[in-house]
Amino acid sequence: MADSQTSGAGPDVVWRPGAVWHGAMAFVPMWPWLASLAAAATVDLVIGGARHFDFHGINGFSTTNYGWLAFTLVGGGGFAWRLAHTPLTPLRTLRPLVAAALSYGLCFAAVTITALVFLPGQSLGETLTTDAPGRALAVGVVVLAFGVLAELLRAAARSRKSRC
Repeated sequence: MADSQTSGAGPDVVWRPGAVWHGAMAFVPMWPWLASLAAAATVDLVIGGARHFDFHGINGFSTTNYGWLAFTLVGGGGFAWRLAHTPLTPLRTLRPLVAAALSYGLCFAAVTITALVFLPGQSLGETLTTDAPGRALAVGVVVLAFGVLAELLRAAARSRKSRC
């Protein structure tokens, strides 16, 4: 008999206060942290080196943002690939959107914080309406496309494996 708070996700999943936060925290280990940080550091060093390691003002903001783009693209792509591991269900068709939204949110937050550090004279309103969403949207779209591709590739591999 089903509990009135059962989510329908499985017999052992019961919704209670804090369950959403706990569920969101389950995604944290799925983000490829080392690969993302390595990509960000590499991009920051390459771009920074080309700019003579001038990490002040707009140069620091711009260089660091390239690192955040690498961090969220590599991380979002890896996250989408890991999410696509299990077979699709109607609810799981949203997985590419989850990866894209998480990447968008991380990029938006990182760019906003970076602007506060490197461009203290720029208004927060300008950062929140131009810099952060502009960079984050590009990341979100690329991660969404990769997420769909990951789902298709994983589904094809599962189909091929089941036929053998």
